[in-house]
Amino acid sequence: MGTILVRVKPPCREAVSRRMPSDLPLELAARHVAKSSPRNDVERQTQLQMLREMDGPHDYLAIKDRGESRWVDGGTTRLRDIAVMRETQTSRGVQRTAVAAFELQAYADVG
Repeated sequence: MGTILVRVKPPCREAVSRRMPSDLPLELAARHVAKSSPRNDVERQTQLQMLREMDGPHDYLAIKDRGESRWVDGGTTRLRDIAVMRETQTSRGVQRTAVAAFELQAYADVG
């Protein structure tokens, strides 16, 4: 599949998008997105939130066609496994593109 558009979203923030190889596991893709050069201050703040989410126990929630989310294993699930075709705005107008979108969800241990 080559490269794929990746959208990673921590809670209460906008997603950060980057183009990445489709065979990357979600865990590695999230780290790459979080450590990439921010395009603006809002994106920098979102990336800092992503790093905080990944610092402790956390889950990966794949966002499917209609916006519903489901738990996936971030270490074994690859970007291509969760990709869906979406209409995106490009320099050539609106096009259908494969997008791998997922959320990071940190949680506190109970007990």
